[in-house]
Amino acid sequence: MNAYIDTYPRPQLRRRSFFSLDGTWELAFSRTPEIPSTFPYTVNVPFPPESEASGVTARRARGEMLFYRRTFRLPEGFHEKKTLLHFGAVDTVATVVFNGSPLYTHEGGYLPFSVDVSAHLQEENELVVAVRDDLSHDYPYGKQRVKRGGMWYTPTSGIWQSVWLESFPEGGIYGIRTHANERCVHITVESDAKELTISYFDGEETALYTMRAGEIVLKPKNPHLWSPEDPYLYRFTVKSETDEADGYFALRRLDARVCEDGQTRFFLNGKPYFLHGVLDQGYYPEGIYTPKTPSGYLDDIRLAKRLGFNMIRKHIKVESALFYYDCDREGIIVCQDAVNNGSYSFFFHTALPTVGLKRFPNALLRKSRRAREIFYEHTREMLSYLSVFPCVLMFTIFNEGWGQKDADALYRLFKGEFPSMLFDTASGWFRTRATDMRSDHVYFKKIKPNYKGEALPVFLSEFGGYSLPVAGHTYPSGKNYGYALCRDEKDLTERLLRLYREEVIPAVRAGLGGAVITQLADVEDETNGFTTYDRAVVKVPEGAFAALRDEIVAALDGVKEKSE
Repeated sequence: MNAYIDTYPRPQLRRRSFFSLDGTWELAFSRTPEIPSTFPYTVNVPFPPESEASGVTARRARGEMLFYRRTFRLPEGFHEKKTLLHFGAVDTVATVVFNGSPLYTHEGGYLPFSVDVSAHLQEENELVVAVRDDLSHDYPYGKQRVKRGGMWYTPTSGIWQSVWLESFPEGGIYGIRTHANERCVHITVESDAKELTISYFDGEETALYTMRAGEIVLKPKNPHLWSPEDPYLYRFTVKSETDEADGYFALRRLDARVCEDGQTRFFLNGKPYFLHGVLDQGYYPEGIYTPKTPSGYLDDIRLAKRLGFNMIRKHIKVESALFYYDCDREGIIVCQDAVNNGSYSFFFHTALPTVGLKRFPNALLRKSRRAREIFYEHTREMLSYLSVFPCVLMFTIFNEGWGQKDADALYRLFKGEFPSMLFDTASGWFRTRATDMRSDHVYFKKIKPNYKGEALPVFLSEFGGYSLPVAGHTYPSGKNYGYALCRDEKDLTERLLRLYREEVIPAVRAGLGGAVITQLADVEDETNGFTTYDRAVVKVPEGAFAALRDEIVAALDGVKEKSE
């Protein structure tokens, strides 16, 4: 049973019109761009064909394109004035052919896109999606590599998020965007209706307003602020004469402020706040890029919360809207990474920085003009897509120099368009002038709190990485990758607790603003997760790590913002 078929895939704009195209599709591989005459395989969408959950019994050869085909009939009365076909994500270049007409080509494998099929609907419909994915480094590709192993993982291709349709009447509500701080929310609605109304529960009563020109600013009387400890969401409904849609927003603000001890720290909703984070790569054994069921997102988030974490660093991968909604309602801050493109060099991007080369002149950083343009457009679209989710408060532009070029200029462009987002311009290295934080990666030496004189908050954006393979729950390769091998669960627990108590918590007292440990779950050869790749075994006692949260909070006792 495919649980995605009955799951509404866009919680930020929810409506009754919904027709899922997840489930069984026909599939073919071909080296030519022409649609094949036969489709010999079946694939279970939204799982990539390289995955076990897809049910595909063959593997695409290098250089072959994928062709998906699905025929369907819409329920009687479903189509109104306008019908849109939505794709959550297709890797990498996808051409949509609807009832024989090529309608749209989308480039980039991580973001949603939509196609207006209103003029092409028939009683019986044929949808073909032609996909090319050659892992070109011009496009964002994350941790995928044909020769997987170590820190590189099994590549995916084709459709890996939900496919679905919705239809709108005359006066329909096509889109909703929210932008909020700790006091108010600005809501913009895309609609051809002459008048719209919006209602939401404002603490004690339902407030009703008329929207002019599709925009409104709402200021709750007694703002109930969102935080990981109290993830309060305001639910609202937008109506026209013929249509309605539901959405939500949250009031919160993450910023940086100078404290009385002279250190700059993160503040959430006006109070000192340590970002106690865990790295999350978003890989799953059955579906690789896609969890076996939508609850897989929720299970991982709840595990992170039980371990005491208040933040997830989503590492160079974009997830389904379902993931970010679960973070919103469960209460966990997301530091979202851009998805890198450009080539990777072990010597240049790992070996040299490890021995101390943390700065590099921009002029000597190599990246083609086409790759730079694709990265900018993809990252800008990614920020626009994710900035409506209350949990996404931080964003990593470049990780460990990988694909880095023109970092200062990109920071200024993105910060100008998304001023409330905190940007880690260069996570780990190579350091830049334009950034909202100093970002360090520490794996092979002690954490030393040398923060005096820093004008920016200090963010330990990666550390730890202690490895423990669990018999019966490792990847079939039999290989093991991590930064320090532990003997057993007791050894792992003791070493991790000692790392926090002897190095991280003293650094918090000295001014450290946040820390992200590697990592939540094992990924293929990597066995440095708190849980195994199959999520069957949590390697440490949850209670012991939840208690660290209280010790970290206590380390901030007495910290106050510097008065003017």
